[in-house]
Amino acid sequence: MVALGGWLVVSPLVLQQATPGDAWAPPTTWNFVITGALALLVAVTALVEWAEWQGWLGLALGAWLTVSPWGIGFADMPITQAIAVLCGAGIAFLSGWAL
Repeated sequence: MVALGGWLVVSPLVLQQATPGDAWAPPTTWNFVITGALALLVAVTALVEWAEWQGWLGLALGAWLTVSPWGIGFADMPITQAIAVLCGAGIAFLSGWAL
């Protein structure tokens, strides 16, 4: 989950969706960065000490990320959609497994 969260945070830069400091980054960039940072935070806190809320929060983040291409409206961008669905499903699976 640490790797998935980290990838989500840096993927907009790697895929050149936004440049650092770009205040008008597309909603997909903000979606990936915020969701990835939260997933990363949940994963790191779970490494320190596991609590049930971490699993539920991770499950919610994964579910959101999986449906976000249709919720935000970037389902017509195949690579970005695939990243969101695959990372979201991975985060949800790992969180569900931990529960």
